[in-house]
Amino acid sequence: MERFHQSQAKVLVTECAAVLRYQMDHERASTKAMDLGSLLDCLVFDRRDRYRVVEVDWGVYASGPRKGQPREPSWANEAASTVAADLETKGVLPVLQKDVDALQDQADRARQRLGDMLGGRKRDTLPRVQWVSALGVECEGEPDLIWSDAVRMGTIDLKRTTALNPRAMQRQIAAMGWDIQGAAYREAALSLYPDHKYEGHTLLACQSGGAQLIETYTLDESYMVIGQTRWEQGQRIWQDCWRTGTWPGYTAFGTEIGPTRWLVHETLGMDEADDDLSGLGLERQT
Repeated sequence: MERFHQSQAKVLVTECAAVLRYQMDHERASTKAMDLGSLLDCLVFDRRDRYRVVEVDWGVYASGPRKGQPREPSWANEAASTVAADLETKGVLPVLQKDVDALQDQADRARQRLGDMLGGRKRDTLPRVQWVSALGVECEGEPDLIWSDAVRMGTIDLKRTTALNPRAMQRQIAAMGWDIQGAAYREAALSLYPDHKYEGHTLLACQSGGAQLIETYTLDESYMVIGQTRWEQGQRIWQDCWRTGTWPGYTAFGTEIGPTRWLVHETLGMDEADDDLSGLGLERQT
């Protein structure tokens, strides 16, 4: 059995075991958004060893209004694609200089925000941590940052996202499994600093596009409880899959689907604990 990651728990809890098994058996192709998020991590945490700017002979435009002018750097260039593929096999992120330039200002501001938050506290950036959970699962993770002083410590994760307003973040944290990540990284930090008081999991949220705002949100106790519960749910499914050798799909497929309680509460003004929709003028169509 391989080591368990928080990203796998997210798939098991929000998708199904069959989806995770497929992802484990097939290399996952990165997207442009994922690559830019990884690049922002590297710039903020000054990990120049993790990315490389690809420079090749980009050539010139052969026709059109820009004929004879240097071509814009692009992955459509065959030589650049070859270099990128080689870098990826070495675990290095290939990037274009224009992408670095586009993110540099925001990365500098995020780094300054970290400085304001942490002062002179010790920082472990992008550490690879291995530990055994309370359920006996061998886990592995790479928090963006674990900070510590003589008696306290906490975790910070950098997020590149489109919407930063608190209402959108409330939903996005659950949808993206960032609460699961918070619970897992708390365990990782406690495995390194067992005698320290844990001070919370904070999201350093950087807006992609627009005003490129930067906000910080610390998951409150209730969100950490939810994250811990989902983290443990994922571990139990993981253990069952390996024990039985089966990776089931969506067991509820084909059944009736109703709204979540929060949607009923928000739309119809009912108490979240009330499942009785009678008297609302809704009739079953026959």
